Amino acid sequence: MNPQEKQLWDKINHYSFDAVDASFPFSARLMRENGWTEAYTIEAIQEYKKFMFLVAVSGHSVSPSDPVDQVWHLHMIYTQSYWEEFCHGILGKAIHHNPTKGGKDERKKHVNMYDQTVESYFQYFGEPQPAHIWISTQDLFKEIHYRRVNMHRNWVTAKPQFVRKRWHLAPLLALLALFFMANSGGDIAGIIFFVVFIVLISIAATSTDKGGGSASGGCSSCSSCSGCGGCG
Repeated sequence: MNPQEKQLWDKINHYSFDAVDASFPFSARLMRENGWTEAYTIEAIQEYKKFMFLVAVSGHSVSPSDPVDQVWHLHMIYTQSYWEEFCHGILGKAIHHNPTKGGKDERKKHVNMYDQTVESYFQYFGEPQPAHIWISTQDLFKEIHYRRVNMHRNWVTAKPQFVRKRWHLAPLLALLALFFMANSGGDIAGIIFFVVFIVLISIAATSTDKGGGSASGGCSSCSSCSGCGGCG
């Protein structure tokens, strides 16, 4: 960092998102809404600060990890803190949030931006991003299937690995179909057709999971332009 960048980072780093008079501050809300521990919440906020520093100084568009993006989403709700104090008061520019428009081209663009963000992070901070907050590019579009859930009324449990990888279900479904049709008097042609159908459905479901093909665009990564026309 040059002296100007160091001065900016010091301002960002010392900024507190928690109002001194709040009984339910920003960090507590962030922790509750995401089911994070206090330690993880503090880390995510710190990584968000680093991300916003990169937005201001990197000279290229940057893309956050999902945890960093969740901090960003919540911060924008605190409009006075975000727009007046943080963007204009510290960064000196308006930082807009630009979700993907969907499709393969957008997916490729966001992957490239994420890779650039990783490189700039190392360049400015002299260390790689913590893997438990910044996932690898290869896993970027696997962390996109989220729903808001009332944890007071619902329990949430992890799916077994073989269910998350849907193509693993294809052989099992095919065997079940074979067993069912054989015992119900189905002919060979019908059995083969049904098995192939099950396999194709499983493969299609897996392809959808990899991003770019769903109605919602296939991914939920966001980017920010740093000073480019219409964004800064």
